[in-house]
Amino acid sequence: MFGGCTPWGQSIYAGFSYGWAETSNSDHFDSETYGGFAGLRGEYDAISYGFTAGYLHHETDHQISDNRPEITKAGLVDQSDDYGTWFVMPALSYAYELDMIEEISQVVFGARYLGTLQGERTIQLDDEVAAVVEQTFAHEVSARAELHAPLATETGRLRIGAEVLWSQGEYGLEIGGQSVPDISSAFDEFTYRGIIGADIGPVSFEVSYDNNETFDVTASLRFPL
Repeated sequence: MFGGCTPWGQSIYAGFSYGWAETSNSDHFDSETYGGFAGLRGEYDAISYGFTAGYLHHETDHQISDNRPEITKAGLVDQSDDYGTWFVMPALSYAYELDMIEEISQVVFGARYLGTLQGERTIQLDDEVAAVVEQTFAHEVSARAELHAPLATETGRLRIGAEVLWSQGEYGLEIGGQSVPDISSAFDEFTYRGIIGADIGPVSFEVSYDNNETFDVTASLRFPL
């Protein structure tokens, strides 16, 4: 989350988050993510900075075509897995006040880095273990622009914006206990998404839709320490 324009201040916080995502294309992918985090946030004039670290647990379900040689009739099967991820996320933003537009209080430009260490994943096809994805370390860099509008509450604001994300990482795959180097791969991709969200006191809520036809909903609650 990117901050606004306030005088100098610094705070330490902890909290938890929940997210849900689903694709609107033919892949029939949906996932749930939940976990806890802690961090430091500071502001000086129009500049905000923060550092957050935490742990997230993921549960996914995905329908795919089953083309394994032992299957005589190919068809759709349920692929599911659950795994954990440790993450660190420093962020920086700049807020520009808009005095000439009453309904919009700020334009906020932000950037952040997200480093994740994803634990080993066991992939199941129709409740049978099909493969194991080894530990993965990934990087994500994003840039975001938002318009902020005040809500009726004293500490509330509405956020509308767009974001571009670049993600990079590498993973290894094991099938039947054997590494499969031809399938093990690196990923390097860009994602573009539109965002609408709201912050009301310690509660944040955000909905986004990206160029991969993924609809994502995230909610978080922060407690000052």
